[in-house]
Amino acid sequence: MEGAPAADVRSLLEADIKRDTRLVTGQLDNGLRYVIYPNQLPPKRFEAHLEVHVGSVDELPDEQGIAHLVEHVTFLGSQRRETLLGTGARANAYTDFHHTVFHVHSPITNSNTGAPMLPQVRAAVVPRGVRGAGGAWRGRQAHLEKAAVLRGRAG
Repeated sequence: MEGAPAADVRSLLEADIKRDTRLVTGQLDNGLRYVIYPNQLPPKRFEAHLEVHVGSVDELPDEQGIAHLVEHVTFLGSQRRETLLGTGARANAYTDFHHTVFHVHSPITNSNTGAPMLPQVRAAVVPRGVRGAGGAWRGRQAHLEKAAVLRGRAG
């Protein structure tokens, strides 16, 4: 579109886009908005993404890195995410300026147990974190995740 007149670009941006009838959207009572869209490739797999609209832009100068640390402690270092290991699922997360996103790519069925993976993935993606008895973060794991975040900032 390089060199296109501004009017052409404007008309493109204002054009109606036909909504795919397979797209399902909604909002839960707690305000969580969701989108469900079926995919056929790869077969017998699904993806789950949880996007939280909080990122580094929300940090004060003395809080720089806290959004990234929360991402690590609540998901990347969580025991719930570790339950996905060996099931054929892949999980990761990232934090940018405006968002923190947790995502899992998973087979429909657990390759070890034959059970549906959706409940297990849902439990892993909902970020309750690395909490032990009494709700305290496990000290060693939180320390490891903090070190990982600091290594990332240094590089």
